[in-house]
Amino acid sequence: MTMIALFIASNAASVLIGWLLGRTGRNAAVVAAAVEEEESGESDRDSRLMRPFQATLAWVVVGIAAVTALNGFLVSSDQAGLREKHEEFQKCVTKVVNQLSDALDARSAPQREATEYLDLFMGAVAEAFRNPQPDSRTKIQTATENYIEAREKANRARQQNPYPDPPRDVCQ
Repeated sequence: MTMIALFIASNAASVLIGWLLGRTGRNAAVVAAAVEEEESGESDRDSRLMRPFQATLAWVVVGIAAVTALNGFLVSSDQAGLREKHEEFQKCVTKVVNQLSDALDARSAPQREATEYLDLFMGAVAEAFRNPQPDSRTKIQTATENYIEAREKANRARQQNPYPDPPRDVCQ
């Protein structure tokens, strides 16, 4: 939308500049013809000086308008292409981030559970050293088995839910 507004504004400015230059050229040609008329006594208002200047000025204005239009077209087509590439990249990065979030979610619960069982195991060992009881060995053995089972579960979750490749490798 801004490209269209810029295109219209630049063309309007080109037309205004062309009109001002044309008017100045016509006035200069009229003055030159009047001076020449006074010197030579001729009364031809469309002298040889006026026509070439007007034609050249008209072609300059048309050329400027054409270059401006071409530039506007090229810039807008480049912007459209960049916008499409940006949207594709954004979708790809969103997909990779969602995959990473899913993998982290699937890995985190078993990992937390394993960490809790490790805390329980270490607490059982510390309690056995501080205050030995006849069932301390059974408590440590149960805590050890629970931790090993939770750690195996966390390892399986980690293997079943690998991290996706980073966006710098996937989205290009």
